[in-house]
Amino acid sequence: MQTRRTRERYFTPAEANAALPALRAAAEAARTSSRERQDLLDRLRGDRELLPHARRSAAREAERLRQEVHMRLDEIAEAGAEVVGLRSLRIAFPALRDGLEVALDWKEGEPRVVFWRPPYGDKENRNYIISPESSRWTWSH
Repeated sequence: MQTRRTRERYFTPAEANAALPALRAAAEAARTSSRERQDLLDRLRGDRELLPHARRSAAREAERLRQEVHMRLDEIAEAGAEVVGLRSLRIAFPALRDGLEVALDWKEGEPRVVFWRPPYGDKENRNYIISPESSRWTWSH
């Protein structure tokens, strides 16, 4: 039987927008490390003449980059948000709207969090936040 985990926190639109710059920077760093790791792994696979010590060194660097990605994703999770996409950055902030769990949704290229969506299922079913300061978004910590 699957149980739903109780959230430690929910974001209001204002709180999500306040947290966005730091979390976006962490997600960008995770994406950069992920791309560097993938490039390194691709080079390792393609270069059959690489000397064993250079191959071991590259493997250690790939592992360091993997750990860096996980550290950044953990940092975002500890803040209460979730990275939904790394290639095209996307961050979800759990929220309560009229007492129902939703996700405040930010995509790369958007200046701030201005959409919400259901927390599960179709992530493209986004709704514009009409009144971010309304009492619809309040919750007690």
